[in-house]
Amino acid sequence: MKLGVTFKFDSAHRLMNYEGLCHNLHGHTWKVGFMFSGEVDPNSGMIMDFSALKETLEKHIIGFLDHAVLVNVKDYDLNGLL
Repeated sequence: MKLGVTFKFDSAHRLMNYEGLCHNLHGHTWKVGFMFSGEVDPNSGMIMDFSALKETLEKHIIGFLDHAVLVNVKDYDLNGLL
């Protein structure tokens, strides 16, 4: 069985070595999906507790990305933000 969850978050970034407006720091609303598969627990009928999965992803991944500046470690114009 498969279980999927999708999140949206807002973050800023820029494109290095690009000759256009996206060279400047700018933001987007991003969409990311996670897909998990596993054996169904015969007692619960689930592969995992969806609420616990969603809470864990929000706390450990999405929480770090939302309203953040995403910086390429090779971007020397922005590496002071690291």
